[in-house]
Amino acid sequence: MSKEIKWILALAVVAAFFAGAFVVNQYFGDEGAEGAPGGRLIEQYIPVVRYNDGIKSALGIHTESTLQADGAVDFNSTLDISGVVDFTSTLGVDGETTASLFTSGGATTSSTTAASMTLAATDVCDNSLLEITPTVGNITMTFPTAALLIADCVPNIGDQRKFWMFNASSTASTITIADGADCIHVEGEGLTTVIDNDEWGEITFMNLDGARCMLDVEIRQDAD
Repeated sequence: MSKEIKWILALAVVAAFFAGAFVVNQYFGDEGAEGAPGGRLIEQYIPVVRYNDGIKSALGIHTESTLQADGAVDFNSTLDISGVVDFTSTLGVDGETTASLFTSGGATTSSTTAASMTLAATDVCDNSLLEITPTVGNITMTFPTAALLIADCVPNIGDQRKFWMFNASSTASTITIADGADCIHVEGEGLTTVIDNDEWGEITFMNLDGARCMLDVEIRQDAD
């Protein structure tokens, strides 16, 4: 083999080495903007893992940091979480769910009013306690229509939600509960539902058939 060919082969090997090092640095390196941790997508590191515009793996996913999903997440099998999970948006569960300890609610709102009013769907869907202080003898609180409740927080037939209403008045002021359109109002004795001052109303509403809601109100008083 001539000396010229040996030099050409040596240069080719060196060029291949540096080219390979460049590619590895681009995909796996920790220097530069493109190679910075968190700066690239997984399919940019390992293009062959792409599967129908997503990621499919027979192995689990382990992270020692926050797992963030900006889009919808579908779990078709068991989801086992040993730590705390915070959901800041809607969580929909279609199958059976078992929870050893479960805490719901947390949001409250207060209002002082001198006149009857109609509640918004967000008032009853986004709060676990409505603290109302009437400043006149009697006011009527009318519920949202069934259509508004169904659109906001009970979209499926059988869905239900419970919250509390407290009459915080220190005088003899009452709150009469009136149902909105297409809501069936039920009460223990079939009477008008009135929450006197310093009384609580435990209120549950349910999507009956996709067009109507059932509204159940139970009155609670402070124990002796």
